[in-house]
Amino acid sequence: MLVTSRRRRGWRSTTVHGERVWVASDTGPAVIGFLRPHIVLPEWLLGMSPAQQSHALAHERSHLEARDPLVIAVALVVLTLMPWNGALWWQFSRLRRAIEMDCDARVIRSGCDVSAYCETLLHVGQQKSKRLPWLPAMSDSVSFLELRIRQMLRRPGKWVRGSTAALLCLSLGMAVFAAQVTPPDALPLHALSMAAPDQGVLDRYTGFYQISPMSLVHVTQADGSLSVHITGQMAAPKPFQLVHVRDDQFAVRGNDALAVRFMVDASGRAARLIATQTGRVVLDRPRIDDVTALRVNDALATRIKAQKPFAGSEKALRLLLDDPDSGAGMSPELARERREQKAARERYLTRIGPVRSYTFTGVNEFGSDTYLVHRQNGDETIMLVVDEDGTLASAVRYSPLASPPDS
Repeated sequence: MLVTSRRRRGWRSTTVHGERVWVASDTGPAVIGFLRPHIVLPEWLLGMSPAQQSHALAHERSHLEARDPLVIAVALVVLTLMPWNGALWWQFSRLRRAIEMDCDARVIRSGCDVSAYCETLLHVGQQKSKRLPWLPAMSDSVSFLELRIRQMLRRPGKWVRGSTAALLCLSLGMAVFAAQVTPPDALPLHALSMAAPDQGVLDRYTGFYQISPMSLVHVTQADGSLSVHITGQMAAPKPFQLVHVRDDQFAVRGNDALAVRFMVDASGRAARLIATQTGRVVLDRPRIDDVTALRVNDALATRIKAQKPFAGSEKALRLLLDDPDSGAGMSPELARERREQKAARERYLTRIGPVRSYTFTGVNEFGSDTYLVHRQNGDETIMLVVDEDGTLASAVRYSPLASPPDS
Protein backbone atom coordinates (compact mmCIF):
# COMPACT_ATOMS: atom_id res chain seq x y z
CA MET A 1 0.00 0.00 0.00
CA LEU A 2 2.86 2.41 0.83
CA VAL A 3 4.50 1.71 -2.51
CA THR A 4 1.24 2.43 -4.31
CA SER A 5 0.76 5.65 -2.37
CA ARG A 6 4.23 6.88 -3.30
CA ARG A 7 3.73 6.08 -6.97
CA ARG A 8 0.30 7.70 -7.00
CA ARG A 9 1.88 11.09 -6.31
CA GLY A 10 3.26 11.07 -9.84
CA TRP A 11 0.03 9.95 -11.48
CA ARG A 12 -2.42 12.28 -13.18
CA SER A 13 -6.16 11.97 -13.52
CA THR A 14 -7.80 12.16 -16.93
CA THR A 15 -10.71 10.82 -18.97
CA VAL A 16 -10.18 8.17 -21.66
CA HIS A 17 -13.19 7.11 -23.75
CA GLY A 18 -15.53 8.51 -21.11
CA GLU A 19 -13.85 6.59 -18.27
CA ARG A 20 -12.14 8.43 -15.42
CA VAL A 21 -8.66 6.90 -15.03
CA TRP A 22 -5.25 7.52 -13.51
CA VAL A 23 -2.30 7.72 -15.90
CA ALA A 24 1.10 6.52 -14.67
CA SER A 25 4.46 6.56 -16.41
CA ASP A 26 4.89 2.78 -16.54
CA THR A 27 2.33 1.11 -14.26
CA GLY A 28 -0.69 -0.80 -15.52
CA PRO A 29 -3.05 -1.37 -17.21
CA ALA A 30 -4.52 -2.44 -13.87
CA VAL A 31 -7.29 -2.04 -11.34
CA ILE A 32 -5.80 -0.92 -8.02
CA GLY A 33 -7.50 -0.41 -4.67
CA PHE A 34 -9.66 -2.41 -2.29
CA LEU A 35 -12.57 -0.27 -1.13
CA ARG A 36 -12.44 2.35 -3.87
CA PRO A 37 -10.73 0.67 -6.81
CA HIS A 38 -9.77 2.67 -9.87
CA ILE A 39 -8.22 2.01 -13.27
CA VAL A 40 -4.56 2.89 -13.83
CA LEU A 41 -3.22 3.14 -17.39
CA PRO A 42 0.42 3.50 -18.42
CA GLU A 43 1.41 6.52 -20.49
CA TRP A 44 2.36 4.35 -23.47
CA LEU A 45 -1.21 3.05 -23.76
CA LEU A 46 -2.39 6.54 -24.77
CA GLY A 47 -0.24 6.21 -27.89
CA MET A 48 -2.08 3.12 -29.08
CA SER A 49 -5.06 3.23 -31.41
CA PRO A 50 -8.47 4.30 -30.01
CA ALA A 51 -9.82 0.79 -30.61
CA GLN A 52 -7.02 -0.81 -28.60
CA GLN A 53 -7.47 1.71 -25.79
CA SER A 54 -11.17 0.84 -25.75
CA HIS A 55 -10.42 -2.89 -25.51
CA ALA A 56 -7.97 -2.38 -22.63
CA LEU A 57 -10.50 -0.21 -20.78
CA ALA A 58 -13.23 -2.79 -21.37
CA HIS A 59 -11.06 -5.44 -19.72
CA GLU A 60 -10.32 -3.31 -16.65
CA ARG A 61 -13.93 -2.08 -16.41
CA SER A 62 -15.06 -5.70 -16.39
CA HIS A 63 -12.87 -6.33 -13.34
CA LEU A 64 -14.50 -3.38 -11.58
CA GLU A 65 -18.03 -4.55 -12.38
CA ALA A 66 -17.24 -8.06 -11.14
CA ARG A 67 -15.87 -6.65 -7.84
CA ASP A 68 -12.61 -8.48 -8.43
CA PRO A 69 -10.58 -6.11 -6.16
CA LEU A 70 -12.81 -7.06 -3.20
CA VAL A 71 -12.33 -10.76 -4.00
CA ILE A 72 -8.61 -10.17 -4.18
CA ALA A 73 -8.65 -8.58 -0.74
CA VAL A 74 -10.22 -11.74 0.70
CA ALA A 75 -7.56 -13.84 -1.04
CA LEU A 76 -4.77 -11.79 0.49
CA VAL A 77 -6.28 -12.12 3.96
CA VAL A 78 -6.40 -15.90 3.59
CA LEU A 79 -2.79 -16.01 2.39
CA THR A 80 -1.67 -13.73 5.21
CA LEU A 81 -3.25 -16.03 7.80
CA MET A 82 -1.64 -19.16 6.35
CA PRO A 83 1.48 -18.12 4.41
CA TRP A 84 3.10 -21.53 5.03
CA ASN A 85 0.35 -23.37 3.15
CA GLY A 86 1.82 -24.32 -0.23
CA ALA A 87 -1.54 -25.51 -1.53
CA LEU A 88 -3.03 -22.05 -1.02
CA TRP A 89 -0.23 -20.43 -2.98
CA TRP A 90 -0.78 -22.93 -5.80
CA GLN A 91 -4.52 -22.13 -5.76
CA PHE A 92 -3.66 -18.44 -5.71
CA SER A 93 -1.72 -18.82 -8.96
CA ARG A 94 -4.29 -21.07 -10.65
CA LEU A 95 -7.28 -18.94 -9.69
CA ARG A 96 -5.58 -15.73 -10.68
CA ARG A 97 -5.47 -17.19 -14.16
CA ALA A 98 -9.10 -18.28 -13.91
CA ILE A 99 -10.27 -14.77 -13.12
CA GLU A 100 -8.31 -13.33 -16.06
CA MET A 101 -9.85 -15.84 -18.48
CA ASP A 102 -13.30 -15.15 -17.03
CA CYS A 103 -12.73 -11.43 -17.60
CA ASP A 104 -11.72 -12.14 -21.22
CA ALA A 105 -14.99 -14.04 -21.67
CA ARG A 106 -17.07 -11.16 -20.27
CA VAL A 107 -15.40 -8.69 -22.62
CA ILE A 108 -16.08 -10.92 -25.64
CA ARG A 109 -19.72 -11.46 -24.58
CA SER A 110 -20.20 -7.69 -24.43
CA GLY A 111 -19.75 -7.57 -28.23
CA CYS A 112 -16.02 -6.90 -28.54
CA ASP A 113 -14.43 -8.27 -31.73
CA VAL A 114 -12.43 -11.35 -30.76
CA SER A 115 -9.58 -10.86 -33.25
CA ALA A 116 -9.15 -7.18 -32.38
CA TYR A 117 -9.21 -7.96 -28.66
CA CYS A 118 -6.57 -10.68 -29.06
CA GLU A 119 -4.41 -8.30 -31.07
CA THR A 120 -4.68 -5.79 -28.22
CA LEU A 121 -3.48 -8.45 -25.77
CA LEU A 122 -0.45 -9.05 -27.99
CA HIS A 123 0.39 -5.35 -28.35
CA VAL A 124 0.02 -4.60 -24.64
CA GLY A 125 2.13 -7.64 -23.85
CA GLN A 126 5.02 -6.12 -25.82
CA GLN A 127 5.30 -3.19 -23.41
CA LYS A 128 7.21 -3.03 -20.14
CA SER A 129 5.39 -2.07 -16.94
CA LYS A 130 6.85 -1.99 -13.46
CA ARG A 131 5.79 -4.77 -11.14
CA LEU A 132 3.99 -3.91 -7.96
CA PRO A 133 6.33 -5.41 -5.38
CA TRP A 134 3.62 -6.55 -2.98
CA LEU A 135 2.33 -9.03 -5.58
CA PRO A 136 4.34 -12.26 -5.44
CA ALA A 137 2.74 -13.92 -8.50
CA MET A 138 2.01 -11.15 -10.96
CA SER A 139 4.17 -12.50 -13.78
CA ASP A 140 2.67 -15.09 -16.11
CA SER A 141 4.36 -17.40 -18.57
CA VAL A 142 4.14 -16.93 -22.31
CA SER A 143 2.11 -20.13 -22.49
CA PHE A 144 -0.68 -18.58 -20.40
CA LEU A 145 -1.20 -15.67 -22.80
CA GLU A 146 -1.24 -18.16 -25.67
CA LEU A 147 -3.78 -20.25 -23.72
CA ARG A 148 -6.03 -17.21 -23.26
CA ILE A 149 -5.91 -16.43 -26.97
CA ARG A 150 -6.58 -20.04 -27.96
CA GLN A 151 -9.48 -20.17 -25.50
CA MET A 152 -11.10 -17.12 -27.07
CA LEU A 153 -10.57 -18.24 -30.67
CA ARG A 154 -11.88 -21.77 -30.37
CA ARG A 155 -15.52 -22.78 -30.50
CA PRO A 156 -16.97 -23.33 -26.97
CA GLY A 157 -17.87 -26.89 -25.92
CA LYS A 158 -20.71 -28.22 -23.83
CA TRP A 159 -18.59 -28.28 -20.66
CA VAL A 160 -17.74 -24.58 -20.66
CA ARG A 161 -20.62 -23.28 -18.53
CA GLY A 162 -20.18 -25.84 -15.77
CA SER A 163 -16.42 -25.36 -15.69
CA THR A 164 -16.72 -21.59 -15.62
CA ALA A 165 -19.20 -21.72 -12.75
CA ALA A 166 -16.86 -23.92 -10.74
CA LEU A 167 -13.93 -21.59 -11.33
CA LEU A 168 -16.00 -18.56 -10.35
CA CYS A 169 -16.96 -20.22 -7.07
CA LEU A 170 -13.33 -20.95 -6.29
CA SER A 171 -12.30 -17.44 -7.24
CA LEU A 172 -14.28 -16.06 -4.28
CA GLY A 173 -11.31 -17.02 -2.14
CA MET A 174 -8.38 -16.83 -4.50
CA ALA A 175 -7.54 -14.18 -7.14
CA VAL A 176 -5.01 -11.51 -7.92
CA PHE A 177 -4.58 -8.11 -6.33
CA ALA A 178 -4.23 -6.01 -9.44
CA ALA A 179 -6.16 -7.30 -12.43
CA GLN A 180 -4.14 -6.60 -15.54
CA VAL A 181 -4.91 -6.93 -19.23
CA THR A 182 -1.68 -8.86 -19.75
CA PRO A 183 1.37 -9.80 -17.69
CA PRO A 184 3.48 -6.73 -16.81
CA ASP A 185 6.65 -8.27 -18.18
CA ALA A 186 7.39 -7.65 -21.84
CA LEU A 187 6.31 -10.73 -23.76
CA PRO A 188 8.14 -11.21 -27.07
CA LEU A 189 5.53 -11.35 -29.76
CA HIS A 190 7.45 -14.03 -31.66
CA ALA A 191 7.36 -16.24 -28.56
CA LEU A 192 3.58 -16.40 -28.89
CA SER A 193 3.74 -17.91 -32.36
CA MET A 194 1.34 -20.74 -33.06
CA ALA A 195 2.27 -23.75 -35.19
CA ALA A 196 4.12 -22.64 -38.31
CA PRO A 197 2.09 -22.99 -41.52
CA ASP A 198 3.37 -25.28 -44.24
CA GLN A 199 5.22 -24.12 -47.35
CA GLY A 200 2.07 -24.07 -49.50
CA VAL A 201 0.37 -21.62 -47.14
CA LEU A 202 3.41 -19.33 -46.94
CA ASP A 203 3.69 -19.20 -50.74
CA ARG A 204 0.51 -17.13 -50.96
CA TYR A 205 2.27 -14.26 -49.17
CA THR A 206 5.47 -14.25 -51.22
CA GLY A 207 5.97 -11.66 -53.93
CA PHE A 208 6.41 -7.91 -54.37
CA TYR A 209 4.58 -4.98 -52.75
CA GLN A 210 5.24 -1.51 -54.14
CA ILE A 211 6.12 1.43 -51.87
CA SER A 212 7.11 4.02 -54.48
CA PRO A 213 8.26 4.18 -58.14
CA MET A 214 11.72 3.00 -57.01
CA SER A 215 11.07 1.24 -53.73
CA LEU A 216 9.37 -2.07 -52.94
CA VAL A 217 8.96 -4.87 -50.42
CA HIS A 218 10.11 -8.33 -51.53
CA VAL A 219 8.73 -11.23 -49.46
CA THR A 220 10.38 -14.63 -49.92
CA GLN A 221 9.89 -18.01 -48.25
CA ALA A 222 12.53 -20.46 -47.07
CA ASP A 223 12.73 -23.16 -44.39
CA GLY A 224 9.18 -22.58 -43.20
CA SER A 225 9.47 -18.82 -42.57
CA LEU A 226 9.11 -15.55 -44.47
CA SER A 227 11.96 -13.15 -45.16
CA VAL A 228 11.35 -9.49 -46.03
CA HIS A 229 13.74 -7.29 -47.99
CA ILE A 230 12.91 -3.62 -48.63
CA THR A 231 14.68 -1.70 -51.39
CA GLY A 232 15.12 2.05 -51.56
CA GLN A 233 14.44 2.62 -47.85
CA MET A 234 17.14 3.69 -45.39
CA ALA A 235 14.90 2.73 -42.48
CA ALA A 236 15.23 -0.96 -43.42
CA PRO A 237 18.76 -1.56 -44.78
CA LYS A 238 18.79 -5.29 -44.00
CA PRO A 239 16.31 -8.15 -44.53
CA PHE A 240 14.28 -9.27 -41.52
CA GLN A 241 12.32 -12.39 -40.63
CA LEU A 242 8.59 -12.81 -40.01
CA VAL A 243 7.25 -15.32 -37.50
CA HIS A 244 3.70 -16.61 -37.85
CA VAL A 245 1.32 -15.62 -35.05
CA ARG A 246 -2.08 -16.66 -36.34
CA ASP A 247 -4.12 -16.59 -39.54
CA ASP A 248 -2.56 -13.96 -41.85
CA GLN A 249 -0.70 -12.13 -39.07
CA PHE A 250 3.04 -12.20 -38.40
CA ALA A 251 5.51 -10.80 -35.89
CA VAL A 252 8.88 -9.29 -36.78
CA ARG A 253 11.67 -11.29 -35.20
CA GLY A 254 13.76 -9.12 -32.89
CA ASN A 255 11.36 -6.13 -32.94
CA ASP A 256 8.26 -6.70 -30.82
CA ALA A 257 6.86 -3.24 -31.63
CA LEU A 258 6.38 -4.18 -35.29
CA ALA A 259 3.78 -6.52 -36.75
CA VAL A 260 2.79 -7.47 -40.30
CA ARG A 261 -0.48 -8.77 -41.66
CA PHE A 262 -1.57 -9.64 -45.18
CA MET A 263 -4.95 -8.91 -46.78
CA VAL A 264 -5.94 -11.98 -48.79
CA ASP A 265 -8.19 -11.82 -51.86
CA ALA A 266 -10.87 -14.28 -52.98
CA SER A 267 -8.29 -16.50 -54.67
CA GLY A 268 -6.44 -16.96 -51.37
CA ARG A 269 -3.39 -14.90 -52.37
CA ALA A 270 -2.18 -11.86 -50.46
CA ALA A 271 -3.29 -8.61 -52.14
CA ARG A 272 -1.84 -6.09 -49.66
CA LEU A 273 0.85 -5.94 -46.98
CA ILE A 274 0.12 -3.89 -43.87
CA ALA A 275 2.79 -3.13 -41.26
CA THR A 276 1.96 -1.63 -37.86
CA GLN A 277 4.16 -0.20 -35.13
CA THR A 278 2.66 -0.29 -31.63
CA GLY A 279 -0.75 -0.50 -33.25
CA ARG A 280 -0.30 2.37 -35.74
CA VAL A 281 -0.23 1.62 -39.46
CA VAL A 282 3.14 2.63 -40.90
CA LEU A 283 2.96 0.82 -44.25
CA ASP A 284 -0.01 -0.27 -46.37
CA ARG A 285 1.04 -1.29 -49.86
CA PRO A 286 -0.50 -3.29 -52.75
CA ARG A 287 0.94 -6.39 -54.35
CA ILE A 288 2.49 -5.98 -57.81
CA ASP A 289 3.48 -8.47 -60.47
CA ASP A 290 7.04 -9.48 -61.32
CA VAL A 291 7.22 -7.24 -64.41
CA THR A 292 6.26 -4.13 -62.42
CA ALA A 293 8.73 -5.10 -59.70
CA LEU A 294 11.50 -5.36 -62.29
CA ARG A 295 10.70 -1.83 -63.50
CA VAL A 296 10.87 -0.51 -59.90
CA ASN A 297 14.26 -2.12 -59.31
CA ASP A 298 15.54 -0.86 -62.66
CA ALA A 299 14.41 2.68 -61.78
CA LEU A 300 16.39 2.54 -58.53
CA ALA A 301 19.50 1.14 -60.23
CA THR A 302 19.31 3.76 -63.00
CA ARG A 303 19.00 6.59 -60.50
CA ILE A 304 21.99 5.39 -58.46
CA LYS A 305 24.08 5.08 -61.63
CA ALA A 306 23.11 8.54 -62.92
CA GLN A 307 23.89 10.29 -59.59
CA LYS A 308 21.55 13.16 -60.44
CA PRO A 309 19.26 14.83 -57.85
CA PHE A 310 15.49 14.64 -57.91
CA ALA A 311 13.62 17.37 -59.74
CA GLY A 312 12.91 19.92 -57.01
CA SER A 313 15.52 18.41 -54.69
CA GLU A 314 17.22 21.69 -53.76
CA LYS A 315 13.85 23.34 -53.13
CA ALA A 316 12.89 20.48 -50.82
CA LEU A 317 16.22 20.83 -49.00
CA ARG A 318 15.67 24.55 -48.43
CA LEU A 319 12.18 23.80 -47.11
CA LEU A 320 13.69 21.37 -44.60
CA LEU A 321 16.45 23.81 -43.61
CA ASP A 322 13.88 26.57 -43.01
CA ASP A 323 12.38 24.24 -40.36
CA PRO A 324 8.75 25.39 -40.73
CA ASP A 325 6.11 24.42 -38.17
CA SER A 326 3.71 23.75 -41.03
CA GLY A 327 3.89 20.46 -42.90
CA ALA A 328 3.13 22.13 -46.25
CA GLY A 329 5.22 20.65 -49.05
CA MET A 330 5.91 17.46 -47.06
CA SER A 331 4.32 14.04 -47.01
CA PRO A 332 1.78 13.43 -44.21
CA GLU A 333 4.11 10.85 -42.64
CA LEU A 334 7.07 13.24 -42.57
CA ALA A 335 4.91 16.10 -41.27
CA ARG A 336 3.62 13.87 -38.45
CA GLU A 337 7.13 12.76 -37.48
CA ARG A 338 8.32 16.36 -37.39
CA ARG A 339 5.47 17.34 -35.09
CA GLU A 340 6.27 14.46 -32.75
CA GLN A 341 10.00 15.30 -32.77
CA LYS A 342 9.68 19.09 -32.57
CA ALA A 343 11.38 19.54 -29.17
CA ALA A 344 14.28 17.17 -29.99
CA ARG A 345 14.76 18.75 -33.41
CA GLU A 346 14.92 22.27 -31.97
CA ARG A 347 17.59 21.21 -29.44
CA TYR A 348 19.57 19.60 -32.27
CA LEU A 349 19.42 22.70 -34.50
CA THR A 350 20.43 24.97 -31.62
CA ARG A 351 23.46 22.75 -31.02
CA ILE A 352 24.79 22.79 -34.62
CA GLY A 353 23.95 26.44 -35.40
CA PRO A 354 22.67 28.24 -38.52
CA VAL A 355 23.35 27.17 -42.12
CA ARG A 356 26.31 28.65 -43.98
CA SER A 357 26.22 26.63 -47.22
CA TYR A 358 25.34 23.22 -48.64
CA THR A 359 26.58 20.88 -51.39
CA PHE A 360 24.95 18.01 -53.27
CA THR A 361 27.26 15.00 -52.86
CA GLY A 362 25.37 12.34 -54.82
CA VAL A 363 22.74 9.61 -54.64
CA ASN A 364 23.23 6.92 -51.98
CA GLU A 365 22.56 3.16 -52.29
CA PHE A 366 18.93 3.67 -51.23
CA GLY A 367 18.24 6.23 -53.98
CA SER A 368 18.20 9.24 -51.63
CA ASP A 369 19.72 12.60 -52.53
CA THR A 370 22.61 13.32 -50.16
CA TYR A 371 23.70 16.82 -49.12
CA LEU A 372 26.58 18.03 -46.98
CA VAL A 373 25.33 21.06 -45.05
CA HIS A 374 27.96 23.39 -43.54
CA ARG A 375 26.73 24.99 -40.31
CA GLN A 376 28.21 27.42 -37.85
CA ASN A 377 29.30 24.75 -35.36
CA GLY A 378 30.04 21.91 -37.79
CA ASP A 379 28.68 19.88 -40.70
CA GLU A 380 25.61 17.70 -41.03
CA THR A 381 24.55 15.19 -43.68
CA ILE A 382 20.98 15.24 -44.99
CA MET A 383 19.49 12.45 -47.12
CA LEU A 384 16.09 13.07 -48.68
CA VAL A 385 13.56 11.68 -51.16
CA VAL A 386 11.30 13.85 -53.31
CA ASP A 387 8.09 12.60 -54.93
CA GLU A 388 7.27 13.22 -58.58
CA ASP A 389 5.02 16.16 -57.63
CA GLY A 390 7.84 17.86 -55.69
CA THR A 391 6.64 16.77 -52.23
CA LEU A 392 9.38 16.08 -49.71
CA ALA A 393 8.60 12.43 -48.95
CA SER A 394 11.24 11.61 -46.34
CA ALA A 395 14.41 13.04 -44.85
CA VAL A 396 17.16 11.77 -42.56
CA ARG A 397 19.84 14.00 -41.08
CA TYR A 398 23.05 13.30 -39.18
CA SER A 399 25.74 15.33 -37.44
CA PRO A 400 28.67 14.07 -35.33
CA LEU A 401 28.08 17.04 -33.01
CA ALA A 402 24.63 15.93 -31.83
CA SER A 403 22.06 13.17 -32.04
CA PRO A 404 19.35 14.45 -34.39
CA PRO A 405 15.79 13.22 -34.78
CA ASP A 406 15.06 11.18 -37.91
CA SER A 407 13.79 14.17 -39.82
